Amino acid sequence: MIKYFEYKVILNTDFINKTELLSIISKVANPIINSIKNDIYKLFFSQSEEKKLLFNESFEIFVKDKVLCIIDFEKNSFIKLGFITYTNDYEKILEMFKRVLEKYLQTKNISFDISEQKTHFNLFYPIDTSIFLSSDLKAFSNLTNERYNILKNISGLGTKIYKREISKFLDIKPEIIEELVRLNFLQREFVFICKESGRQIIQLANLDILHTNPDAVKCFYCGKNLKDETMEEVISLSTLANETVKDNMWIAAVIYKSLTDNGITEIVADSVEVGKVIISTHLSEPTVLFILKEDFKIHNVFLLDIYLSNYKAKYVIMVTLSPNASIIKDYIIQKGIRVVLIDSYENINSNIINAVQEISRMFVRDKLEEYNNYFSFKISDLIATEYPVIQKVETPTI
Repeated sequence: MIKYFEYKVILNTDFINKTELLSIISKVANPIINSIKNDIYKLFFSQSEEKKLLFNESFEIFVKDKVLCIIDFEKNSFIKLGFITYTNDYEKILEMFKRVLEKYLQTKNISFDISEQKTHFNLFYPIDTSIFLSSDLKAFSNLTNERYNILKNISGLGTKIYKREISKFLDIKPEIIEELVRLNFLQREFVFICKESGRQIIQLANLDILHTNPDAVKCFYCGKNLKDETMEEVISLSTLANETVKDNMWIAAVIYKSLTDNGITEIVADSVEVGKVIISTHLSEPTVLFILKEDFKIHNVFLLDIYLSNYKAKYVIMVTLSPNASIIKDYIIQKGIRVVLIDSYENINSNIINAVQEISRMFVRDKLEEYNNYFSFKISDLIATEYPVIQKVETPTI
């Protein structure tokens, strides 16, 4: 499991050559380039409150055998050392980093005091699973890949768009828009524009008032009835749709509900920069469910490595619409991990249960193969021979 250690180093001087110190440390560990450094920062320190407690943005990261050393020069007389480890053999590596720092300070005749800090925080952002149950899961069940992508594309045009503009720029059929309105993913309003002045007169949520009393409202500029003016239908994303396209929490909620409804309750969930992660421990080995954003970048696969190392997972279910899905799957498989890919939001409820069942079958087969290595016969063959499938169940007579 991932561990975090933090040390505070107090110096008796305000002078220290930062470049020289970092150069010496780079001889015993590999410095991490800025792009990956920023990703690590987002992954581990995404909560604003914890950022203040941990590091400012001038820190540097070095890596040595699955131990990350974070060096932060918060003040000239104060150095903060942080260690993120996901290996059991971390103590000697921590000591190595500390000795390098101590030796450097001693050669510069800088007296110092180094002390371990009692810092406790979550390396990943844990999700309160109670918010899953408050989600509108019935509405989310109506989402398909096509509908989801349409909502994403409409959101890219702006907050409120003329219906005719949507059909023009996105080539979406009007009946599909009507369907999304009916499903409460889109909402519409009606804007009336004065034909003479070109100015907006009024905006209505519906046309009920005009149907019941067409002469009730007149143009503020020319005095004509609204029915004689230009009417434009304005489309915008509903609150439900905005929640859907801005984050993939809804998928995690649907998956969580599907698992719990099927008796799988040993679940924890985390939120990370690249999406959501659900860990199920209903088997004797954890199953990790990656719910990745559709814009997942290939260079972010190292974040998945950290998760897999943390939970020692050998079984992964990956849910994503990312065009890189097959590449990510192959990358994980090459590490000797079993992967089931779900690349569609349609029927996600049943698909996730089917995937869990497939993982369970893989798990049993793998365990049988492990035991087969200890015997001169196959256990699976023995079971098939000694316990054939019962074709008929007889009811005993009393």
